[in-house]
Amino acid sequence: MQNNKKTNNVLASVECSTKANSIHDYETIYILSAVDIKPINREELQKDFEIFKIMYPIWKKKSFKDFLKWKAEFYETKYKIDTYDTAYFLNLDTAIQYAKANMADINESGSYPYLVIYTRPTNKMYSETDKCMVKLFIYNGDKNEYEEINDIKSKEIYLYIVSKFDMFCKLPKETV
Repeated sequence: MQNNKKTNNVLASVECSTKANSIHDYETIYILSAVDIKPINREELQKDFEIFKIMYPIWKKKSFKDFLKWKAEFYETKYKIDTYDTAYFLNLDTAIQYAKANMADINESGSYPYLVIYTRPTNKMYSETDKCMVKLFIYNGDKNEYEEINDIKSKEIYLYIVSKFDMFCKLPKETV
């Protein structure tokens, strides 16, 4: 029971932005991204490491432990998150309308149980370095629509999803 209390205190201290605000002088684009998230195990991480050694020769000189430390910096040792951007909008209300309606089967018949709307400024290099708004939705199969999750701090998995889109959403350090 005490472990849950500790986790809840840690989650309550995480700061992520879920409100649209004037964060820059650029026009804002609202991006819908379909999300699947699953726990990742050591065996899968080992496979990823082998792939990295092929794709990026520098990893041939490093250990699996080095790889795990590097992945932990990006909060990628607990969950594997698969995302793809499905639509871009200049209006938040329109983006929310499309998200809630599961327009064009964004859910892909159950493949993407979560949907994120996140912001990026236009006409700017490295836009992901700006503070952004992130709205998280979960698919409701009974209604065939996504419903907004208003309390992203209520579950660890929600925070991991949001942190994938907002580099300022800092999670507790992962240990490897």
